[in-house]
Amino acid sequence: MTKEEELILTRAREKFMREGFHRTTMDEIASELRMSKKTIYKYFPSKEKLVNAAVTLLQKYIANNVTKIIESDDNAVLKIYKIFEFIGKIMEKVNEKTLEDFRRRLPEVWQRIDDFRTKLIQENLTTVVNQGKEEDLILPYPTSIIMAIYVAGIRAVINPEFLMNSSFSLTEVKNIALDMMMCAVLTDKGKEIFNKYKQGN
Repeated sequence: MTKEEELILTRAREKFMREGFHRTTMDEIASELRMSKKTIYKYFPSKEKLVNAAVTLLQKYIANNVTKIIESDDNAVLKIYKIFEFIGKIMEKVNEKTLEDFRRRLPEVWQRIDDFRTKLIQENLTTVVNQGKEEDLILPYPTSIIMAIYVAGIRAVINPEFLMNSSFSLTEVKNIALDMMMCAVLTDKGKEIFNKYKQGN
């Protein structure tokens, strides 16, 4: 990938996350980058191609950072906390209406996003949950049931229809969901560690 192509994708990703697919135009992206639309079209023949490439770039960025957290020497509680905080910082840049825009106008892109987050949760948190059990930080419930509840819960609340009809922001939803999911599976020792991290200690 050339530096020019990466620059286009980075700016496009920011625009799509903030304003959605419909409201973002190639003219605006070109203007903000101070380049011609012809240059953008050289790499991305359509806005649909551009948004798909931007989503792919974002997914790689998320996957790489989550992998670093998973492979660290941190305990399981801190790993889960860091993953949610990392995802939360990305979510802060997303307008709630953007998710609905993608779901309605680009269902295939929304399906990619949904499949990615489901796979991300299942593959990575399964490892961390098992680690937490060994550390006596997570209760010995069947991992498959814990993961099924986690996936279903996240898909239910980080959902355009829910968010559009809710008074909560994406960040508030993330924080409440994390509290509920952690308190349901942590041992007393795990809860003590989790509360310290929440308080910034």
